Amino acid sequence: MEKLFFMAGVNRAGATLLGSILNQNPDIYVNRTSPLTDLCIKTEKVLQELDQQYTFNFTEMRDDFLKQIPKTYFNRIDKKYVIDNGRSWPGNVAEIKKYIDPNPKIICTYRPIPEVVTSFLTLDKKDQDNALRFLLEQQKRPATVENLADVCWNFGTKGTWEALKMGLQLYPEYILLINYHDLIENPKKQIDRVYEFLEIPHYEHHYENIVNTLNDPKDHAWGFRNLHNIRTDKVSKISLDPKEVLGEELFEHYSKYDELLFEGINDNRLRR
Repeated sequence: MEKLFFMAGVNRAGATLLGSILNQNPDIYVNRTSPLTDLCIKTEKVLQELDQQYTFNFTEMRDDFLKQIPKTYFNRIDKKYVIDNGRSWPGNVAEIKKYIDPNPKIICTYRPIPEVVTSFLTLDKKDQDNALRFLLEQQKRPATVENLADVCWNFGTKGTWEALKMGLQLYPEYILLINYHDLIENPKKQIDRVYEFLEIPHYEHHYENIVNTLNDPKDHAWGFRNLHNIRTDKVSKISLDPKEVLGEELFEHYSKYDELLFEGINDNRLRR
């Protein structure tokens, strides 16, 4: 591995599609949803809680130890460029800068929140043996559209949205935002933007008969079957109209998070 990059963003926003396209390049490796963020953060926390009498330079030991985690994690990946796919990277840019790369590059996919919620509700309609129903049963709440949308936001999407918002507010220079609709409408243009952002040689990708390299055989562990499925014949959008699924009131309620995400941000590079 010559260089480590990062991928993040909200759920159901095209990361599986984007990663599968990028994986066509023999020099690139994009992984499935990764625990590397948690490994780094939780290891740092454990180290900070050590209470032994130190007979060594603790700060240097801690820093050296944490810097080795990504290298060890990807030790068996023989690719020039690795893109780690972890949802919370934008909320931990300070840690990336300190332990991994002083000038990180994070590709973040984004999709309007009403569409994200609608996408989850579409999965629920196809298979009701899922995390949303389980959470509602625990809370003894009926499985109405309003309640399903609520647990989808609070237990699935909110954390990724908050991480992205933090990154955009504090470290926008390290983030490339890929809008889901732009990716679907013109995938080549967005892939070109990725290469320019990463500053690596371009590669001629194809956008039909895509091999899904990020489809996780253990999707059920996330609480949904077929969570990372994509259309492999060609890049296209087949999702339902969120206004019809959610209704006008819920649509307006979740649309406010799109406005809040970009509040105070005037950088057109991030908006499109």
